[in-house]
Amino acid sequence: MKNNTFIVLRKKLAPYKGLIVPLLGHYVSLSLKWYQLRAYFASALLKKKNANASYAVVSACFNVEEYIDCFIKSLLCQTLDFKNNIQVVLVDDGSNDSTWEKLLYWQRKYPKNILALHKQNGGQGSARNFGLPYVQADWVTFADPDDFYDPFALEEVDKIIGKYQNEKLSFVSLNYIPFYENKKGFVEDHPLSFRFNNERTIKKVKFLNSFIQLSSNSLFIKKSVLGKNIFPTSVRPTFEDAFFVNCLFLENMEQKVCFSKKARYYFRKRKNCSSTQDLSWTDKRQFDDVLKFGVLELLRRSEVKLGRVPVFIQNVVIYHIQWYFRQLKNREDRILFLSERERKNFIDLLKKCFNYIDPNVFFEFTCPGLGKVGLTEISLFLLNSSKNSSVGLISYADNLAHPKEIRLMLLVREEADAIRFYLGEREVNPISVGYAKNTFCGASLSYWCIAWLALADQQNKKLSVTVNGQICPFLIGNSYVKKVELPEAIASFSPDQNCNAEKNSRYANCWLISDRDCQADDNGEHFYRYLKNNGVGVNAWFLLSKNSHDWKRLEEEGFKLISYGSRQHKEALKSCSLLISSHADEYVINAFGDQTNRKVPFVFLQHGVIKDDLSLWLNPKKIRLMVTSTKEERKSIIDSQSKYQYTEREVILTGLPRYDALNSQRSPQKIIVVMPTWRNSLVGNLIKGTTRSLNKNFMNSDYAKKWSHFLASQNLLKLLRVYGYRLQFFPHAYIQPYIKYFNLPKYIEICTHRTHRFQEVIGSAAIMITDYSSAAFDIVYLEKEVIYYQFDKGDIFKNNAHTYQKGYFEYSRDGFGPVIAKEDELLNYLEASIIRNCSPEEQYLDRMQHVFPLKDGRCCERIYNILKILKSE
Repeated sequence: MKNNTFIVLRKKLAPYKGLIVPLLGHYVSLSLKWYQLRAYFASALLKKKNANASYAVVSACFNVEEYIDCFIKSLLCQTLDFKNNIQVVLVDDGSNDSTWEKLLYWQRKYPKNILALHKQNGGQGSARNFGLPYVQADWVTFADPDDFYDPFALEEVDKIIGKYQNEKLSFVSLNYIPFYENKKGFVEDHPLSFRFNNERTIKKVKFLNSFIQLSSNSLFIKKSVLGKNIFPTSVRPTFEDAFFVNCLFLENMEQKVCFSKKARYYFRKRKNCSSTQDLSWTDKRQFDDVLKFGVLELLRRSEVKLGRVPVFIQNVVIYHIQWYFRQLKNREDRILFLSERERKNFIDLLKKCFNYIDPNVFFEFTCPGLGKVGLTEISLFLLNSSKNSSVGLISYADNLAHPKEIRLMLLVREEADAIRFYLGEREVNPISVGYAKNTFCGASLSYWCIAWLALADQQNKKLSVTVNGQICPFLIGNSYVKKVELPEAIASFSPDQNCNAEKNSRYANCWLISDRDCQADDNGEHFYRYLKNNGVGVNAWFLLSKNSHDWKRLEEEGFKLISYGSRQHKEALKSCSLLISSHADEYVINAFGDQTNRKVPFVFLQHGVIKDDLSLWLNPKKIRLMVTSTKEERKSIIDSQSKYQYTEREVILTGLPRYDALNSQRSPQKIIVVMPTWRNSLVGNLIKGTTRSLNKNFMNSDYAKKWSHFLASQNLLKLLRVYGYRLQFFPHAYIQPYIKYFNLPKYIEICTHRTHRFQEVIGSAAIMITDYSSAAFDIVYLEKEVIYYQFDKGDIFKNNAHTYQKGYFEYSRDGFGPVIAKEDELLNYLEASIIRNCSPEEQYLDRMQHVFPLKDGRCCERIYNILKILKSE
């Protein structure tokens, strides 16, 4: 009955098809639900029964029970009639979930169109090869079962094949559009999306050049050109698609490929990062077999067959290899699972691959996300090329009303390179010079030279730089220039003319201060309080969500508050002269996602003492001033061998604002405070500001099990009762949403930022138990006992467990208490500490007494005085 209704409706709407198609759309869906609704109506109302050819979809299926229904339904809902024109071959590759049962269900439902096959696990390539002999169609593709098709995709492919059937068309490439599960959306951000700028682009294979094809899942192939080509089984976990497709291209150089904008293939980016692509970076074969049997073999075949490597093959190799650099640059933590021999072999293989690459082809390669700077770095490492051996960036100016200084970043080979700066014809000496080291797999990749130049004499001057006697070109946009017109360069960093247009605005030239978006009680609050009482003439405002538990408290104290995300917030950002915060997250530095405050100097008050390597997180922040508290911390950031792109000009040693009030909170009681930090790999994804989704598997983690077991321990309870101590559990803000799942005993006092003030907890505690939290430095400031409970010591820097890498701080050498891995040892040491009245052992007390050079209660004053100087420049 339902089908008859749609048939009648389809006939009635036939005259209006020209309006219905644009309405249902050749455009990217806004959400998965809208996609499904659109697909349902499109296939029901716009069905095309007859086709120019028949089509087969071969899919290798492994543990895809969650996705297979969506994939098959996307084929059922094609506007090109499924029953008459589409064959589906589903090969279960030894799944251990319910995938096979689901495949059988769909085969029973559509026995003439769907064939389900089963084999032992052998990988994606072997499964596709297994399904190939069963293909009975004119054209074939190899879609992945966690992806899905736009409802118009196959009809559009069919139109192309019908129109160009006499023009040696053997391949149709579908518009490859990612669908992000964590964002619940379709985003056209694939680096190769330029191939689909036009509705249809047809190229002969031998002239593909930059129009490279690496995936077989988004490519329809004329079956007659397949020949004996099969997927390689030795090229895993990635590049097997690229190898298969481009070997096929090498045998069909005179055939044509059509890149279709309207034929859309949606590539699913799983939120749990469980796809083959996601997991490949922890697979040793990615660093050996993929290069040896995939990339190198493809290059060798090209030379054997053609006597040269075609440009498009070179670009395929460049595109694949640049991902290694994007993934591993300055990320030694990501290769910890490789031995020294395996790392050396990996780099040797990369260099062998690049022996086939023409430097001219390499430097003409363009890929969003890598850019000219990335290409230059790769060339320094792999090509030993002198071309573009250095490159300059104008990265920052003071951004005040009359900027007098400019900050340059120069990418050079070595720290020892001779660098000279010129204004016009006159050589000038920089005010300050620093270096940041870039590494790749533990080897030196390049250096950033960061130089500050005074610009008192800047009118009609041109800025130029030489490195080892050669002109260092500046990268402006996507082009190189040898000299930079200074007035234009300065204007690009100076405040917009309308920034302070509202002269009478109450936010004019204000200092906008904050902590987290949802809470205060950190360095921002303490610094604002100092300004409120001592900042003569400073128009200071404090930024906070109006729903925050701290709003009323600060309002009663007389803070001038602005609600986070409000119209007033945006107005203040446009009018402020300084943005100051204890946090450097996106919700602070780009609150509205539109770079409203991109030209406002950002002062980073810090959330704690940096002891680990946070360079990857901090380098993109464009920080004008960063507060530090210890000499070792500051040195770790400005040292020439560090990865931080900041110099002594930006990193100041003042102490944290909250330290000024810490001594007044000193009132030790018989309290043990337990303050573990968070783990990036355990908490959910950021939704907005500091709000994160919940990880449903959190309580299954070793982290949750170890801490909950310790807190519920009968031996701990006995210890508390015998010695009359209380225990406060105060986890990191990102862990607090999970506290209710810990099922803690009633005698454990739960502390959150809503119920307790941080400094009061620190001040009343006699001893702290933590794992890696920088909050330990606050206890150390008061010279109290610290114990590090590190049951996951060997894993904290592995596999993206956290947002930082190993830094200068060695707990055994620099820590302020013992490092303990086992619960029974923790309880034993805790009892011993209580018996000696929680007094730190001599070696730890000595470290505590020497770590802070400034303990005079004048941290806020020092920061304020430096900011006054900055403002007066």
